[in-house]
Amino acid sequence: MARNMWVQEQELGDALERRELASLVKASYDLVVAKLPKSRRPGAPRPVKKRHPRRSTR
Repeated sequence: MARNMWVQEQELGDALERRELASLVKASYDLVVAKLPKSRRPGAPRPVKKRHPRRSTR
């Protein structure tokens, strides 16, 4: 059940310094973001939805 235990800061806090833990979390985040499509990455411009002109009912 790795997904339930991948972050156990209280136990890791004794083995790793806060700075090292932060560095590992950042590296993990960067790896995940690198696999995302460019359009889904943080900071990517949001696509603008094109609005269709309203048709008159006359």
